Formats: sequence, structure tokens, C-alpha cells
Amino acid sequence: MARKQFWPRLLAEELAAWEGRPFVWGQSDCFQLARATARAMGLRPAALDGLPAYGDDAVHGGQQTAPNINDGPGNS
Repeated sequence: MARKQFWPRLLAEELAAWEGRPFVWGQSDCFQLARATARAMGLRPAALDGLPAYGDDAVHGGQQTAPNINDGPGNS
């Protein structure tokens, strides 16, 4: 996979566009950030294609994909 010319600038611009976004599963989460930055640099990893959309921390069938930090001790 080859990066676009001037990829450091493209990466910086993409990161700046994400700064201050609220965390929303499936829209502005850590995976979406990684996907957006890879694409901004011109990378098209096959692993990113065809992934299902999601909108919360659970996948179909109720399996949790990531821990919820709000469910920890002292959070009620």
C-alpha cells in the first residue's frame, strides 16, 4: 500500500477535523478515527472494506465488543 504524496499534511488535516468530536459508537469512535486517517493518507486496507455499520457497543446477538467505562466500580 502506498501513501499519498504529502501524507503528513493530509494526516494532520484529518486529525484536526476529528479534534473535539464527541465519542459516538460507529460515527466518531477509535475505529472510525483509524479508518479515516488511513484513508486520508491514501491507504485502502482490504480489512476496512465491507465492515458492517454499528451504532452502539454491542453487536447483533448482544455480544459486547468493548467495555463500557461507565459500568466500572463507583459508577451507578
